[in-house]
This record gives sequence, C-alpha cells and structure tokens, in this order.
Amino acid sequence: MATRFKSVVALLAAVMVVTTAACASDPASDIEATIEAGIPATMVVVGIEKGVAATKAAQSLAEEHLNLGDINFAIGAYEEAIKEYDKAIQIDPDDPMTYTSRGGAYGNLSQHEAALQDFDKAIELDPKLARAYRNRAKSHLNLGHHQLAVQDFDKAIQLDPGYAHAYNSRGATYISLGENQRALDDFDKAIQRDSGSAMLYDNRGTAYGRLGENQRAIHDFDKAIQLDPGYPNAYNNRGHAYRQLGQDAEADADFAKACSLDRQYC
Repeated sequence: MATRFKSVVALLAAVMVVTTAACASDPASDIEATIEAGIPATMVVVGIEKGVAATKAAQSLAEEHLNLGDINFAIGAYEEAIKEYDKAIQIDPDDPMTYTSRGGAYGNLSQHEAALQDFDKAIELDPKLARAYRNRAKSHLNLGHHQLAVQDFDKAIQLDPGYAHAYNSRGATYISLGENQRALDDFDKAIQRDSGSAMLYDNRGTAYGRLGENQRAIHDFDKAIQLDPGYPNAYNNRGHAYRQLGQDAEADADFAKACSLDRQYC
C-alpha cells in the first residue's frame, strides 16, 4: 500500500510540474499532504485534470487572439491587430512573441516609444529572441538612436547568424551613418543567406553607388529588377547610377518606368 501511495504521489507530482507554470512549494509534498488529509487521490486527479483543461482552454484562446492579431497585421489593420494582441496578453502575459508582434504594430503606426517598450518586454521574457532585438533596433533607428540600433542588430546576428534581414537592416543603418563599406559587407552577407530578395540587391546597389562604383551598382539593380520587375525603387536607383555615368537616355527611361509603377517617383 505504501509503495502504491508513493507511486500515486510521484505521478501526480509529475503532472503538476508539467502543467503548473510556477509552484511556491514542492508538488509532491503538497499532494502527499492533501491525500494524507483524507482527500482521495482520484479527487486530486480530477482537480488536476480540470486545471489542465482550463489552462489549455486559456492557451487556446490566447493563441486565437494572437492569430487574429497577425491576420489584421498582415492586411495593415494595425490598430485592430493591437486590440487582439492586448487580449492575448491579458490571458497570457508571458508570451514574448505577442509583445514582439504588438511592438511591430505600434512601430507601423509610428508609435515608436510604445513599440520600444514591447520589444524590451519581449527580450526580458526571452533574451534569446533574435527577432525582438532586430525589431527593437528598428525602433531605435526611428528614434534616432543609431548606435543602440547597431548594438541590437549585432545581438540579433549573434543569436541567429543566418538572419539575412538583420544583416540587411544593420547595413541600412551603416548607410545612414555614412559607413558605406561596412554597409556593403553586410549586404554581401545578407545576399549570401537570401539570394532571392530584390530588396537586398537594391540595397547593395545603393552601397556600391555611395562608394562610386556605379557599374557594379547597375549590375545589382539589374538583378533586383530581374527578381521583381515591378520594383520601382530599383528602376529609380538605376536611373541615378546611369545619370552618374552620363548615360542620360537610359536614366530617363528608368525614371519614367519608376514613375509609371509608383507616382511618388514622378
């Protein structure tokens, strides 16, 4: 009987460890005391099962709100996305991805201080979440904190060396700081990790242009246009490179094409 009792205690303790986020005391001691107090083990099991079911239901509801937030985010309905993320956080305040997503929505609404707070919280909850560092870096950029942005991009890359967009974003930061060679090095690394992105070739072409290497810049803009024939920025940038080389007819054609794709280039 004693052996069976200990087995029941051990089993229930294991269940409680798995299903309880935090426990103030030893689960086995709590269960043993409960059973010794005269409460049948079956009732304890039923109680735990109800707790597990409630926990799963809450997690499912939080995930539902998170998914609805992501859907609204994807279609540009950022305010609605934030409302859904708020609901998810009320149910599960310890999920770093929800704070990261809500921070992204705040950032897209130009509420950069609020975004920064969410990324801080996400990193507090998960110091190894590379995406949160990258997104916090973008908030720092928008607030004019360029060196802090570089530090966060460094951390994102340290955590995930294959993170192409972290290299790209750090490269763009170096461009804004006038460190064009360092930018070029980062765009090279980004393209090594994602050779199918028109944006990466466009950005590297910009770095080449800043370094006065206009033929190499045009080669990258050609590649960007090959990957995405409807990418107006690549035509516009190639037009500037042609202009620098004195090829005015080619430049005018590219500027006209960029304008036809997006009126902001007219």
